Parts: sequence; structure tokens; C-alpha cells
Amino acid sequence: MLKNILLAVLLIGLLPEHSYSQSSENEGCVLVLKEAEKFYDEGKLEKIPSILDACVESGFSREEKIKAYRLLTLTYLFDDNKVMAEQSIENMLKLDPEHVINEAIDPIEFIYLYNEYRTEPIFTYGINGGVNISNVRLIEQYSLDNDNLNTDGSNNTYFNKSGFQGGLQGGMMLLKNMHLNVGLTFKTTKIRFTQDYYLNSFDNSADTLSSFGNLESIENHSWLRLPINFTYDIKITPKIYTYVRVGGHLGSLVSAKSTLTRTYSTNSSVAPVTGPPEDIRIRRNLLNYGLTGGLGFKYRIPKGNIFLDVRYNYSLRNLNVGDQYKGGTAFPVNQNLLYKYYSVDDNIIMDDLAFTIGYSRFFYKPKKKKKSTDKKSETSYKLNIESEK
Repeated sequence: MLKNILLAVLLIGLLPEHSYSQSSENEGCVLVLKEAEKFYDEGKLEKIPSILDACVESGFSREEKIKAYRLLTLTYLFDDNKVMAEQSIENMLKLDPEHVINEAIDPIEFIYLYNEYRTEPIFTYGINGGVNISNVRLIEQYSLDNDNLNTDGSNNTYFNKSGFQGGLQGGMMLLKNMHLNVGLTFKTTKIRFTQDYYLNSFDNSADTLSSFGNLESIENHSWLRLPINFTYDIKITPKIYTYVRVGGHLGSLVSAKSTLTRTYSTNSSVAPVTGPPEDIRIRRNLLNYGLTGGLGFKYRIPKGNIFLDVRYNYSLRNLNVGDQYKGGTAFPVNQNLLYKYYSVDDNIIMDDLAFTIGYSRFFYKPKKKKKSTDKKSETSYKLNIESEK
């Protein structure tokens, strides 16, 4: 028992000593960095690498390491040691891939060397979510009612309703400011449909046309979508970008259900007819595809951005199964839809307008550009400097 107590006291006594020694080491490295900066100002370049090496290995904080690698880069540049200068700036960019050049204080040699490196994120990944509003395009109207007097579809009305979406996205840089983006999105859409039923004489006389009832259908869908598109960024400020989006999407229908209600005119004593949601997935195309276009804004934050955009998804395929009324018979037949609610599907296409907010995380891999690109960037930088004079 006494042995355990003595051991515990010894350990407690050693902890402050270790903490103090580590603190002393950090304070000593801070002084070393200040001394190295002093040597640089005095032109004593040969002394800088030797006094910084130990603290770079162990002793500097992240911010102090970045300053030390920048100082080493400058030291080797002015000592005409290009190999060690490249090694130092690469180490700096690994710690600080979003390093910002300050043309007012950075030597031009440092700027040239920095411009020889790829400092844009090579790919991004993140999450997004938002809301959408469906937009139905009526291709052809069908009805169990007499449609001869309503060929313009005036007795069939679609109301665009809202849904939501959320998912994951990733992107990779193809060219400067241009990215290829792919994602996986879970999406819900909704439409509301109403249809008036009419009674009329056998000779289709408009004088005897009268409404006797109404059908309402609330249709809900859930999808898995694979968006594939290109974005092009336009810089507004160092932190704010706008961008355009062009591409397409491929969607798989997960579920489709319709809640129907058939009601009669106000002077009728017949009760409304309704029931649980009908599964209509088999009556819908399970695969859909289309085009996507949009605009958005990005706000840069450390190692990522927050974005907000609007996209219009234009479908290239009917929502419902095509040619389902050939020969006067609906296929596949749903007894409840046909005989309980007097409901048949129109041929429609459903687009949607989506509002999305999301977050993208950047992945960097600083790398030296090809020589042809280096010369071009250095030449363009020189021209910019001369044009500003």
C-alpha cells in the first residue's frame, strides 16, 4: 500500500516538470524564430537553416512552422538554392494550402516560385439539402368522362407542390475555374391533380352539359437521383464567387403513392369516396433522365465553401408509363383507380425547380506545375506587374 502511494506521489511530481520542460521548449523555439527573422533582416542567411531545423522538427506550433518554412524558402531563394527553396515552399503549402500572396511585401522571387505550384483544391466533397417545386407539362389528356367538349384540358388541372431533397456531392477540377460534379440525392416530389366529371346528352349537346362530381389526387414520389454536371466559377471578391451549372441527371423512382378523393356536387346526398394511398409505382416510369441548368453563389471559408444555388431540372421522359391506353385499355389496370375513383392517368412530364444550400470541403495536393505552364504564368505575372507601373 505504502509502495503504491509513493509511486503516485512520484508520478505527480514528474508531471509539472515534464509540462514545464515542454513549455520551456516552445518558448525557446519562439525566440529562435525571432532570431532567425533578425538574421534574415541582417543578411546572415547562412545561419538561418541550422537554427531552425530542430524547432521545425519539434517545438513549433502550426502557425510558427508556416512562418519558418516561408523564411527558409526566402533564405534558399536568395542563396540561389532552388532545390531547397522548392522543398521548403512545398512543406509550407502542405500546412497552409490556402496561403495568400501579399504582393506588397512578398519578394518577387517568392511570388514566381509560388506561381509554379498548383494551389487549387483538386477535388471537393460535401453535403447539400433544400426544397423543390414540381412543374407538370401536360402532353395528352385522358378521362373516363366525355372529353369531346374539353379538348383543351380545361377540366383537368395540375397544381405544382413542394418537396425536399438532400444528398452528397463531390467534384474535381478539370481546368481553372471549371469543375466536374457528381452526387447522390434523395428527393421527394409532389403534384396535386383535380378533374371535373360531366354529364351530357348522347348527342354531345353543350346545352345539357352539367357537372356532377370532382376527383382530387395528391401524388407523392420519392427518388434516388444521380446528378452529373459542370460548373464554371466567376470570382467576385476573394471570398465570394458566382457560378453557372450545366449538366444532366439520372433518376430511379423509389416509391409513388396517390391519395384520391371523389366528391359529388353540393346538391348530391352521396358521401365522398376516399381510402388509403394507392401504390402507383408500377404505373410510372421507374427510370427518368433529363437536363439541368442553374446559377449559384459560393462563400469561401477555411478549406471549404458554403454554396447556395437554384437549378431547373428538365425531364426528357414521361412520368407515367407510355402508350398505356392503346386499344382503349389502361395498362397496368388498377381496379380501385378505375372503378372506385373513375381515375385514369394523363400523359405528363414532370420537371422541378430546386433551391439548394450546402457545404463543400476542399482537398488539396500542392504540386509543381509543368514547365510550359510555369513559363506562361511567370510571363503573365511580369506583364501584369509592368502594366500596373
